[in-house]
Amino acid sequence: MGKGKKNRKAKRAEKAKQRREIRIKMGKPTYLTLIRCPRPITEVANHYTYKATIYRTSYKKANIHNVRWQASSLTYCNFSSSHCLGVDFLNSNLKKSSFRNAVLEDVVFCNCNLKDADFTGAKFKRVAFITTNTSVAKNLILNEECHVYRTYPKLELMPETEKALLQLSEYSSLYKYGVLFVNKNKLNKWILQFLIDIYGYASLRALIALKGKKNKRCLYSVHSYMKHIENYLKL
Repeated sequence: MGKGKKNRKAKRAEKAKQRREIRIKMGKPTYLTLIRCPRPITEVANHYTYKATIYRTSYKKANIHNVRWQASSLTYCNFSSSHCLGVDFLNSNLKKSSFRNAVLEDVVFCNCNLKDADFTGAKFKRVAFITTNTSVAKNLILNEECHVYRTYPKLELMPETEKALLQLSEYSSLYKYGVLFVNKNKLNKWILQFLIDIYGYASLRALIALKGKKNKRCLYSVHSYMKHIENYLKL
């Protein structure tokens, strides 16, 4: 890299740092940016990330657990041979990212761009594709472990059940990350349908029981709710 290019890169980094410091002083949120991260990331756990920009970053052979990426751009990233357990990609761009030989378990792709994302040799277990065009991905072979939802679920709940579930939105730790809720007055029926398809309607009873759960931390992903359901129902 020439001296001039190094100087320009350093100036851009310094300006980005200054903008970040200004936003922090103003009390405004700051967003994660990773561009060509020089070292592979080997582990990400118990994390909620909003509006991240991640480009050409390697998660090869990484362990990624209980992570939710929302409204993020993760283009040209390498998830090859990674183990993704409890990872949500929500309203995110995964264009030309690679999941070759990755293990995807309890993973949700909701309203994602998978254009030219490579799934060659990927293994699936309880993976949901919600309003996501799977046909534009490379070598994405859907099987019985893949739950595809293209139209809004016709899920009719008993009034008392719906009311009890909506009351959970009073807990910021349950509402903040938008797993069960669209807003304070609307449930995320896409996710509820996915949970019902796996565990049956008893899963709703387990969710309502979250009200009495003392530790409501780290409920970032759909997988974290699945663990609660399995523990509650003793599955």
